[in-house]
Formats: sequence, C-alpha cells, structure tokens
Amino acid sequence: MSSSDHLKTDWTIKSLPQQCTEMTKEIDDKPVKELCVIFPWLVERVVGSLDGSTVGWSLSSLQAHSSDYSNVLEFLQPSGPMLKLVYKLQAEDYNFEIQVANLPDRVRISIYEGVISNSRIFLNKLPSQNHQRLSLNAFEYFMFYFATSVITQRDHHSGQQTSISNSVYFALVDAYFKHFLPTEGSPHSDVKGTLTSHIPRSSKYSETSKGLLKCQCPVNAETTNQSIWRSGTMLQIFLEIWLPHFPLETHQKLNEVSVITEEHILVVRLLVKHMHALSGKTKLDQSDILPSAHSETYLSEDFKRVVTSEYAQRLYLLLLHCFKQWPMETSFRAVLETWLSYIQPWRYQKHVYSESKEKWASFIQENILMYTRLFSFFLKRLAHVDLVNIDNATMVFRMTKVFAQTSLPELIENGEKLLLHQGPLLPSTLMASQVQPTEIAALPKTHTNNKKLQMFGVEMRAEVLKLVQRLMQAQQTAKTTLDQPANVSVGQFLCSWKRSILKTNSEGGGNDITKSDMKTVELLKKAVDNLKQVYNLNTGHLSQMMMNMGSVEESKQLPDCIHSENGLILTDLGRMQIINGLRRFDIEYQGDPQLQPVRSYENAVLVQLMFWIATLINNRLEGHMNDLCSQQNLLGRLGQHYLIISTVKGRFPRSTVTQQSQEDYHLRPRLTLRTFASYRTLLILLLLYSLGSLFSISPLFSTCLILMLSFLYGLCMTVYVGK
Repeated sequence: MSSSDHLKTDWTIKSLPQQCTEMTKEIDDKPVKELCVIFPWLVERVVGSLDGSTVGWSLSSLQAHSSDYSNVLEFLQPSGPMLKLVYKLQAEDYNFEIQVANLPDRVRISIYEGVISNSRIFLNKLPSQNHQRLSLNAFEYFMFYFATSVITQRDHHSGQQTSISNSVYFALVDAYFKHFLPTEGSPHSDVKGTLTSHIPRSSKYSETSKGLLKCQCPVNAETTNQSIWRSGTMLQIFLEIWLPHFPLETHQKLNEVSVITEEHILVVRLLVKHMHALSGKTKLDQSDILPSAHSETYLSEDFKRVVTSEYAQRLYLLLLHCFKQWPMETSFRAVLETWLSYIQPWRYQKHVYSESKEKWASFIQENILMYTRLFSFFLKRLAHVDLVNIDNATMVFRMTKVFAQTSLPELIENGEKLLLHQGPLLPSTLMASQVQPTEIAALPKTHTNNKKLQMFGVEMRAEVLKLVQRLMQAQQTAKTTLDQPANVSVGQFLCSWKRSILKTNSEGGGNDITKSDMKTVELLKKAVDNLKQVYNLNTGHLSQMMMNMGSVEESKQLPDCIHSENGLILTDLGRMQIINGLRRFDIEYQGDPQLQPVRSYENAVLVQLMFWIATLINNRLEGHMNDLCSQQNLLGRLGQHYLIISTVKGRFPRSTVTQQSQEDYHLRPRLTLRTFASYRTLLILLLLYSLGSLFSISPLFSTCLILMLSFLYGLCMTVYVGK
C-alpha cells in the first residue's frame, strides 16, 4: 500500500489536529508527483465537495471557540501548508478538472447559457465543446472549491447554532483578501522565500492580454508579477461564484432554482467592504516591491473596470433579488447591512465623506439605482413587518441614519435628476468592458421610464409619510407596553412567574423585555427624526399626528375594514394595523360558556370533570330550575343570579351569519361549575383553607363558611341589582 493510500485509509479515524499534522508532514516530505495524485482528494476532504455531498471540515460552521479552530486556520492561511502545496503544483503546471454537472446551480446554468465562457477567469478553461468539464491549475482549483463551499455546505449545519461571521471560513476569507489584495502595500510576496509560486507557463502577459490585471513587469520583477496574477485570479473567482453575472432573462430563471442564504450574503458584504478599501488604492508602495518594479501600477485599468462595472452590476442584481424574495424575517439584516456598506464607500477609505463630497458625488451618480430603487423596495418590505419588533426597528433606524448624513439626500436627488434627464451616467471604462451594452442599459431604463420610482418624487414622499405614521404608531404601542406592565391576565401572570423562576440564574432576565421596549421606542423616534431630515417633513404636522394617535378614542377604534353584505372585510391598512398591534378586534365567545375552549388559566382535566358533574345535576333538576327562575320574587331573582349566565351583547358590527346565529340562540337556566377549574379560584380556596387551619378550623367547617359567605354575597348582589 502506497503512502497516499495509507493516508486516505487512516484519514477518517484521526482527529482534525492529527490530520493537519500528518498532511503538513506529507507536503514537506513528498515529491510533487505524489502530491499531485492526492491533491483533488485532499481539497474535498478539507473544503468539501462542489455538490455538497462531502462536508469536509465544515469551515463555515467551525466556530472560534472550538479547539480545532486554530489548527484549521494555521493549515489554510495564506502562508500555511495547504497554499504551500498549491504553489508547488502550480509551479509544475499541473491541471485539474472539475465536472460542470457538480457545480452550484448558478455557475452551472451560466456555463450552459454561454455567459461564463466569456469570463476572463474561464477563458480557454472549457476545452470540450459541450462544456462538460473545467480545466484549472492548482491555485484556481483550490480557490474555486473554497469560494463554492459557503454556498453548497449550508444544509449540513443548518440545525446548529453557528455564526459564519465567527467561523474559520469568515476568518480565512478576510485573511485571503488582506494577503492577496492588500489595501496597503503590494500583494504579499512569498513568506521567507519558501512559498515560491509561478504564473502558469501557458499564460501570456502582455499589453494585449485578456487577463484581469495587465502586467508589464521586468523579468527580475517576477515575484511581483506572480503575486498580481494570484490577486486578480482570486478576485475574479470570488466574483464568478458569489456574484455571478447573467442577462436579465437568465437571472429570472435562477430566482426559481437558487436560494440565497444569510451565509452567502455575509461573505459578499466582506467582499464589498474590501473592494471599497481597495478602490482607494492606486499604486504599489516602493518599499514593498522589488526595486526594479517600483514604477508598476498595482491596480491596472482592467482591475478598475471590474470594480466599477461588472462587480457593481452583479451586486445590484443580487441585492434586488434579495429585496424582492427574502422572507419577512429578521435575517434580512445581513442583506440590509450589505446594501448600506456598498452605498457608503467613504467608511472604508481614507477620503472622509464630509471632506470629499465632490469625490463621492460621481460615485452616487454612477450607482444611483443602488440608492433610489433599493430604497423604494425596502419601503415596500417595511409595509409587511412588525415595527414594534426591536430587530425591525433597528433595521429602519440603520437605513434612515445612513440616508440622513449631511448633504447625502441632496447628492442623491441631483444624481436622480441627471439620470432622468440625461440617461444613465456610466463610467467610460464600463463601455470598454466585455459586458453587452444592452445588458448595461436594461437596468437604468426601468427607472427612467417609470418616474413614480423617483426617490424624491410625489408618490415616494407619500409612501414615506405612511412609513412615518406607522413608525409613530409603533412607537406609541411600545410606550403603551411600558406604561401598562400590569395589564395582563392571570394566565399570563402565572406563565411569566414560571419563566422568571426558570431564569433566576440569568443576568438581568427580568428586565430584558422592559429594556427592549425602551430601546425600541428610542430607535423608532430616531428613525422618524432622520426621515424628517431627509425629506424636510413638517414638524408641526407630525406632532399633530402623534397627538391624534395618542388619544383614547383612536386606541379604541377597530382595524380599518370595509362593510359588505357578508360582514366586515379587512383592508391592507387594517392588516398592517393588526400586525403591528396598533388595533385589534375584541374577539368574544358567543356560544355556550360551558363549551368554550379551555383557557390558559384553567386546568383541562378539571374543566371536563366540572362539566360532567354540572351536566348530571342540570339533567336531573332542569324542571325545578325553570320553575325557580320563573318566579317574580326575591327567591326567583336569587336563582337567576346563580343559574342564568347572561349573553354577551355585541358592541361592534358583525356579519349577517353571526347575527342570525346569535338571535336564534336561547340560553336556559342551568348550573355551571367551571369556575372551580380556574387556577385563580383554586388559589383563593387554598389560601382560605390555609387561613382556616391557622385558626384551628376544620376543613368541613371552612367549607360551610365559604358557602355561607358566597350565599350572602349573592343575596346582596341580587338586592342591589333589584333596586
């Protein structure tokens, strides 16, 4: 058995640290020819397979608190053993094939549609006419698997409580960005000279090359040339996997077969932040490169073109899809933060926004749809969520805080006017790219031909006013919750009491809800203030709206409804009011009180037992009860007090069906014992018997006293009601 076979056989029975140690030894000791054989197998065992059937080390679920975290991070970091193996294989021009059928849906469909074959990274990588496989060198092969794993491995740890931002995968993505695409200095040369890598011999770099980064470095600047090639290759692979580019028709098809996950969005946000930081860099630092290459440009025009055109369009399509299709869940926060990160490039560059507004005006104009159209889609989402929820309130506040930055509304409005009057403002480099002009123009046209989408138009201002009203209503609801903490039922009290006992060991568990409501009120108030600043809203009008919503009459109103021949029908506004807890119907049980569902404050077994006993008594004494209640004297009224349960008269309009059923319903005199199934009644009885035992009163005598007091209470109530 060869050493490679022995390694594969023992792999599953060894711990992860042992796997790292043994593989590091193999990489250091074995010749490249033997390492080439196990390389595809090793990549799958570490990163996972492209189709998700092999999990590998579960990089996106391996958390920082895990004991294996440091071992994996050290093994896969840019200067680690895995990349050392990659560089060895790349130096010898070994190629490895990937079956197209095993690729993620988005990449596979793009290949079959013929889009990805025009990509620079896949140029000449599809040797077969039917596009059945990709031929990649070692660096491309590893990065392809690594970028794909965050998409394909999501189902294997969905049941675990993990955070990808705290995972080894997220740390590695950040490390690769900093190493291969540094925001300061040049792409890192090989550590200690031991990781010497080479550009594939089949790649030609000249002034007419179609590579991502054009290099004209002198021969003795080979190390810098290699580093730049790796930088461009890694970036393009990440773009193709995380932000695939298609014609609009293909993108619609993909929406039906591909699901975007929170993990995917979070790594895209990391890409966005790094690209912003990188776009502010123009040249290599002379101290970081070879002396003979100090005049070469790190970020070439090709690189800038990718950043300003292809990357921006791909991100826009991805975010647009998420804004439309993402579930109404708080996980949308990842999408929101990715969007806000892109529209604030000044946060990640040395050019401060307040000091370089003219610089950012051109960026806003070139990306105007990122600001205006996505803003309108976010407003549509807010119409269907509970704004009293602290997570949703936080998202609204975050968005309004960004758009309320000084002069930003003015820059957006100016950019939108230029778009509507002059057409799309696109960088000159965009038209020189390989993207089809029809695809570029498709997006701005949808905005230009539909003026109601203007962010500062009349229709959008009306939508913003509706949002402000809802924010104020939600703020009022949250305040009401704070002001009336004791307005709860007995069942809610018992449940909260039980939860408080279970949380005695938690920190501040009893004040969590109160603190959350206080923060919600504060966030909603700041969101309203920010929108007032963005749209110059009338403060007096908004104050009057708040006073009206705080009135008692408003709080007692029904949800917005339409009267029809079949009764009340909720409108969209009424649904929104119910969702946000602003208004509600007073739902009352209209049937036999003894047959109503078991309440939270009742014991189900006792309810059934009391019903059985009461039914037995009512069946035997029905005639006597009717005779007693029909008498027109004190005894008859006393019988009515104990035996007749008066019907609940409706205070609000009901449907014709409900009214008919209520008119036809007649309640006969009968005994009900359901009150003895209530926890409150049982608690009172327990306290009374305990009190009697303190005074040496027997249970039988205590029962007699309780029955006597109950009779006297009923007698007093009967006399009082009669008068």
